[in-house]
Amino acid sequence: MASDSLGLMDTLNILSAQLLELWQATIRVMPSFVIGLLVFLIFFFLAKPFSALLVHPIGYISTSNLVQNVVRRAISLFIILIGLYIFLSIVGLTQAALAIVSGTGLLGIIIGFAFKDVAENFISSLLLSVQRPFLIGDVIEVQGLKGVVNKVTALDTTLVDFDGNHIQIPYATIYKNVIK
Repeated sequence: MASDSLGLMDTLNILSAQLLELWQATIRVMPSFVIGLLVFLIFFFLAKPFSALLVHPIGYISTSNLVQNVVRRAISLFIILIGLYIFLSIVGLTQAALAIVSGTGLLGIIIGFAFKDVAENFISSLLLSVQRPFLIGDVIEVQGLKGVVNKVTALDTTLVDFDGNHIQIPYATIYKNVIK
């Protein structure tokens, strides 16, 4: 019985020493954590206005709100990721920062394969919104489907054929085929 209580006391002493060491390590890291967090927050809150400033010249090239929003969000995300990388570097987690940067690229490849059709339609919509080959109310024919353009969304165009049927055509189909 005495050896059991002695083992319990040793375990509690070891646990207490480990908790004290963890607390001291936390106190040592706290200043760099606070500075890193402030840097990240600066990047986070400046991402939106800075991306809007960088996207402004695109308005001279394309009046498409879709193109401007996509570019603005991509720039904002890039700025936030830079802030996250700097935060992790300041805190001393450089390996974690590199893993995040590497993982972001790998995640992009995985998402690209998983959502290939959606991405294809989205990119086609960006290209068509810049080119504007047709407007709402135009009569067009794509891949044997003929009708009046009724609605244009981010991923497809809705035609109303001459029988009154609504036909949704994905932008990838429109972009890959001849538009009459």
